[in-house]
Amino acid sequence: MMIMMVALTACSVTEVPEFEPFKPDEPDEVVVESEVVISVSFNHKMELFYPRDNEDDIDYTINEYLKTTSENLPDHMFRHIVRFYRYMANGRLEDDYFKEMVFTETDLENTDFQFSLSLPEGRYLALGWSDLVDKNTAQDNHYVTNSFNSIALMNTPEHPGNSFSRKAFFGSTEITVKVNAIEEKSVNGEDTGDSVGIEDIGKSGDIKGTEASEENGNRVFVELHMIKPMSKFCFVSSGFSDFIGSIIRSKNSAAEATATEDSSDKKASTQAGNVGGSSTLNQTYTKEEIVEMYRDYTAVVYYKGYMTSAFSVVSGLPCNSWAGVSFSGSIQQIENTDMVMLGWDYFFTSDEPTSTPISVDIYNPAGEIIASTGTINIPLCRGYVTIVKGDYLRQTLGTGVGIGTNFSGQFNIFI
Repeated sequence: MMIMMVALTACSVTEVPEFEPFKPDEPDEVVVESEVVISVSFNHKMELFYPRDNEDDIDYTINEYLKTTSENLPDHMFRHIVRFYRYMANGRLEDDYFKEMVFTETDLENTDFQFSLSLPEGRYLALGWSDLVDKNTAQDNHYVTNSFNSIALMNTPEHPGNSFSRKAFFGSTEITVKVNAIEEKSVNGEDTGDSVGIEDIGKSGDIKGTEASEENGNRVFVELHMIKPMSKFCFVSSGFSDFIGSIIRSKNSAAEATATEDSSDKKASTQAGNVGGSSTLNQTYTKEEIVEMYRDYTAVVYYKGYMTSAFSVVSGLPCNSWAGVSFSGSIQQIENTDMVMLGWDYFFTSDEPTSTPISVDIYNPAGEIIASTGTINIPLCRGYVTIVKGDYLRQTLGTGVGIGTNFSGQFNIFI
């Protein structure tokens, strides 16, 4: 009897394994996305703000020269960056962009394009930035594009004035993705408040919703308009033929001290030298000889106040500036005219007219200042180029080359 009880006791301490009840695997969350089709357009036009009656006016010639084309930038291409930021439940944008798309285009005049991507349901802000980069790379060139809150001009030893490759565009538009519906968003020129305070950018008109069809699927159509975030200014002077004549007289004065007045009074020919205008000189020179004469004369453009150095794509406003900026201009004849350009540059601006003080000094080959425009408060407006014209090259100081310091007071503004 005792043996049996021991055996029973031994059996009572045997552990029975516990089994958890079966739970089927939960399916992964299904994220339904819609196709978003974005048409990107650019405003390249730079027409005369005050059209001249004469289509042969010099201002039209200057306007044509200042255009960025594949011909004057054969080694560059446009880089288009579009970033999509998602709105949170509280109506604020997430700090980091949700998705980024990058495209390149070698045709610098015809840049409109269309692309598509898939986005989950939600509300987004699409921000675009386009600039010019080297054809062999899509890396930053003039602008640091890490953050669209501040597109910063690169801090280089020499400010890139007179540079066609500084041209840029920005744009903004909102996107609402609704699953199982097609939303078409068009721009009709009316401000509905959907933009982020950026004039003419991302303005939305009527939003038309239709049932999704088997043919179209879930698609959203959006237009993204790109405009320039900057203005442009250019200093132009008349009197090029007299300027060349002064250089010739200065160079010949020592060697021909005993020569007659006629032999020292040579003429820079309009036909051979393409100088234009009139002069008392009578010897002819080739175009190459004319260029060689003033090659060592330089123009330096000085920002007398601050120069805007960064632009926020988010706010559509300049967001930083530098003081003490200057750059080497270029004494360059406008072909077949008596006019020369002394220097030009881009300047980040808002959509409100502004101004900035600028001067141009002219230096001879010895590095001496022979003339200055003085400080001129230049009116500027986004998307326009301001041409400052004066008779700077017609005044002679002593036996050397001088440039008149008077400003004619004429501003010619182009779109």
